[in-house]
Amino acid sequence: MTPWSRGTRSGRAAAALTAALAPAALGQGVESTTGDASASSPTAARIAAATAAGYPDAAASWIGEAVTRLLAMQEGEANDQWPYEGVYRVRGRIPVGYRVGGTSIAAISLLQAPGLAEDSERRAAILRAARFVAGAIQDPAMNPDYRGGYDVRGWGYAYALRFLVRLEAFPKATGPLADDPELATEVSKAIGFYIGGLEAIEIPRVGGWNYARRGPLDRPGPAAPFMTAPCVRSLLEAGQAGHVVDDGVVERALASLETCRGEDGTYAYAGDGRGVIDPASRPGAIGRMVAGDAVLLAAGRLEPEDLRRSLESFFAYWEELEIRRARSGTHVAPYGVAPYYFMYAHGAAGEAIECLPAPWRMAFRRALRARLEQVRDDDGTWNDRIFPRSANYGTALALEAMLAPIAPPIPEWRAAAEESEAVDAPNRSAPGNAPETTPETTDP
Repeated sequence: MTPWSRGTRSGRAAAALTAALAPAALGQGVESTTGDASASSPTAARIAAATAAGYPDAAASWIGEAVTRLLAMQEGEANDQWPYEGVYRVRGRIPVGYRVGGTSIAAISLLQAPGLAEDSERRAAILRAARFVAGAIQDPAMNPDYRGGYDVRGWGYAYALRFLVRLEAFPKATGPLADDPELATEVSKAIGFYIGGLEAIEIPRVGGWNYARRGPLDRPGPAAPFMTAPCVRSLLEAGQAGHVVDDGVVERALASLETCRGEDGTYAYAGDGRGVIDPASRPGAIGRMVAGDAVLLAAGRLEPEDLRRSLESFFAYWEELEIRRARSGTHVAPYGVAPYYFMYAHGAAGEAIECLPAPWRMAFRRALRARLEQVRDDDGTWNDRIFPRSANYGTALALEAMLAPIAPPIPEWRAAAEESEAVDAPNRSAPGNAPETTPETTDP
């Protein structure tokens, strides 16, 4: 196990992450004031911050309004959570993995939205969420030593890790943790716990992760690419920030993604290399395709054209995914697509677009915003479930998709042996995989 802080490349990567998350890159300087819908309201300030960051008028309005709506949806006794609500319950309650994961997804989007430095309401909400997520490591239901079977604590590990790593990456003097220095120690401790949690529940021999394990944790089984891709991304970000991550876990997870990927780029719902991936399942696979291909491209295992084809499939088969939006049931034929894949796929598509070479991005960004507009609710939120509470999840992922141009890119990755050989080589990130100063530029 090694911390990813080796050589010149890791130094550049850490600097890039810090720069991408610095308040100046997020559109600081817009003062947040009290009010409702007036020109001096917090929402107006958030819209202005998004406009200053380069977003066109409509998208800037959606971002500002979504931030306000998301803040209003924070709940719990300490007003510190955005629980994801689905049909799965543990003893009749939303499981802690969903509460930690949903809270982290919302907080990640709030961290990234422009104007954070001067948005005291948002900073306070993020800190409340951080206290909850960091404190959840004490909950027995988050212990990685469990019997296996169907369980969602791994989702909590993945998104909690990404949230806390990004929170910690803000400059100490100006980031949200500057408002609560004592919390920084708890955040660092929790990051180590969540890394360890993902490593502990890795699927033996196969690699990767699956929330629906077939038996105990020490039994090999198929990996689920739509879970494995975000887990890998979170570990990549943690390693890039200098935290200790097991290279072998990442290598095996990447191999599992390749195993789940068919020759035409279609991903199995879950796989271990023994089944045949049916190309006819492609319309239902578009969310995991863009998520998996973006990670594999960042790891140097695919070419940009491969990811471009997956994004083209996302838009070509979008209506097939939309059929299941806000419907009852989960894995319904013919594609086995559950409603919660809908907004997941949009968040993954937004991130994937930014992995493409710069000349290809704009057309995809505009197409994604057009689809988001099509399913945006009248109150300024997005929801792909039948549960009103799940608007927090849908809205956060819509924000993630729109904010991807100014978010930290998926870190490149090479195994320790490769990196030691290439320490003096030029940085070979995925082509065009770098944050831009503005999300809206002229089409080439």
